[in-house]
Amino acid sequence: MNAGTQRLVSRSSKKIIQALKFPLDYFTTEDQLEFQDGGTFFRSRLTATQSEKQPSETYKRATAIVRDYFGEFIDFPELTDDQFENDTPRQAAIKLRNRWGLGDSPIPNMMRLLETHGLIVAVVDSGSNKIDAHSGFYTVDGRSYYIVLVDSASHSFYREQSTQAHELGHRVLHANILNPQELDAEDYRTMEKEASQFASEFLLPAQAFEKNSWYRQT
Repeated sequence: MNAGTQRLVSRSSKKIIQALKFPLDYFTTEDQLEFQDGGTFFRSRLTATQSEKQPSETYKRATAIVRDYFGEFIDFPELTDDQFENDTPRQAAIKLRNRWGLGDSPIPNMMRLLETHGLIVAVVDSGSNKIDAHSGFYTVDGRSYYIVLVDSASHSFYREQSTQAHELGHRVLHANILNPQELDAEDYRTMEKEASQFASEFLLPAQAFEKNSWYRQT
């Protein structure tokens, strides 16, 4: 780092670098890449403020950059083209289970399943107890990635399972929505409800649950 660059780094910038634990070059080097944010689906969007959501957007961009960089050295799974915008959440969940060869058994590890099919999952600290997770497309130099960010304070494995299935629901049901944050409150609630319905059916199909002996005895 030359003397001119040193003078440009203010005390506040140093604090940001120390807090985020990113290298100095990330903040001082001119961008050589082209970026495009494909919109973000937030849990608890109606109660979270813009200032609470901003760190999450930064994490999303950083995750895409890291994935793009390591893609030069590692053969990651390609993102599969799974979209069912014209189906009900239950229909979409069943179709995707069939396409992915999951049968009707419970899913033991959502994170591994998502990564196997090309989605990128990262666990981050959003700094807000109102944001469980968020997801969306992010493009780096024309290479598009679907990023799922799960908050580190998700409290339990089972909640993380549900959260990741919910974000998968957005991926397969709502990929045609260019900017989720521009939806009005009612449409956003409907979208969130659909993602939750998808998650419920995807994690454990109703038909499989009905076959359970405990269910039949009650």
